[in-house]
Amino acid sequence: MAITRALVGQEDIRKRVAMLSTRDDHCTVSSHDAAFWVKGCSSLGLWRAAVLVDVIHTTRKGKQRRSRCLLDVKQAVDASAPWAPGTVAPDGEPAFTASVASAAGAADAVDEAAPPG
Repeated sequence: MAITRALVGQEDIRKRVAMLSTRDDHCTVSSHDAAFWVKGCSSLGLWRAAVLVDVIHTTRKGKQRRSRCLLDVKQAVDASAPWAPGTVAPDGEPAFTASVASAAGAADAVDEAAPPG
């Protein structure tokens, strides 16, 4: 899927994937597989994708290690609710931080379930 490959190829996404676990900042990130769908009322009919990402990084001992992580990508739109005067809209960082914390275990489970090779 070209759009998910392009997304995973972005430097800011690569850096965020590198932040997971103990990966170094110079890891290589590529899209392994992806699925997308449009959900009903829970996502307001917006696009969503699950992207399985291959990550190759160097361990502290200098060995190459391959792992995988799962990205949950949701289409974003501007909020339609008015903001209170003098407030600033959040930039998504709190949601990203919470997602990283909850996804780390899921990525490990995917790694353990993957066939060797």
